[in-house]
Amino acid sequence: MKIILTILLISFTLTSYAISDDAGTTGFAFSKLTFSPRAAALGYAYAGIANDAEAVFYNPAGLYQITEKQISFIYTSYLMDINCGAIVYTQPVSGNSNTSFYARFLSTEEIRTEADDQGNYIGENGTFGASDLEFGAAFAHHFSSTLNVGANAKVIYESLDSHSATAIAFDFGLYHITTNPKLHLGLVLRNVGIQLSHFTSSEYDEQLPSAVDLGFGYRANSRLILSVDAYKPLKSDFYGRFGAEYSVHPMMKLRMGYKTDSSDWKKGGDGEALAGISGGFAINWQNYVLNYAFLSYGDLGLVNQISISYNF
Repeated sequence: MKIILTILLISFTLTSYAISDDAGTTGFAFSKLTFSPRAAALGYAYAGIANDAEAVFYNPAGLYQITEKQISFIYTSYLMDINCGAIVYTQPVSGNSNTSFYARFLSTEEIRTEADDQGNYIGENGTFGASDLEFGAAFAHHFSSTLNVGANAKVIYESLDSHSATAIAFDFGLYHITTNPKLHLGLVLRNVGIQLSHFTSSEYDEQLPSAVDLGFGYRANSRLILSVDAYKPLKSDFYGRFGAEYSVHPMMKLRMGYKTDSSDWKKGGDGEALAGISGGFAINWQNYVLNYAFLSYGDLGLVNQISISYNF
């Protein structure tokens, strides 16, 4: 297993230095969105923590850490009045394995405008919508006291007005507890798959937004967790993610994070200084957990996420 980990880490290091000429050209952009207020508050530095039901979106191998049935309902208020949501159910199936099932969606509706032959605006003509659906199932297996593996299979459906496309994709994850039990490592390959149907009769291949994520989670003490992820979309540039979680009380945790790709959202306005910064909190009460997060997209605005989880 050490040889396998070494090969994967070397492969990640080599690809992380490659700057792709195809940056931003992938389709199925919905698969780039991830649903978890906890992870969002930590700047999405979560592959090396991944110890709740929402780990299915970040590192399926981390699901092995869940010891009881858990369900989570997630809502995201995205940019431009786009609404997103998800439901995740996870349960142990044996002493060494866990399964998870989820569904998530995105929907928005815009006014359709018309222009004359010279490009001049002449009025409105109803509305058009865009929507996305994804259904997935994950499996995690506890191989040893130091190594766990997981995989996620998903079907993705995207529609824009009267056109639609579908794809099937997979995520593969490793979760490793190092010789220092406080330090956990996660390695994930996301969105590897094929397109099943196309938006147009030309059958143009949209390409899935595949990415590699190497994450470290460090349990500094009983109250503080630090996380760092090195994230590399295969069709875009490498960037980093950073997070910290502190337990101020057994019933409350505070979180903050940062993403280094924030320069994409800096447009010279008043909000650009906050681009890439995230934060949030969690409140625990009996078997319920309420999580909230915000993520600043600079001058584009804030994305808010909230979830309610229940442990059976």
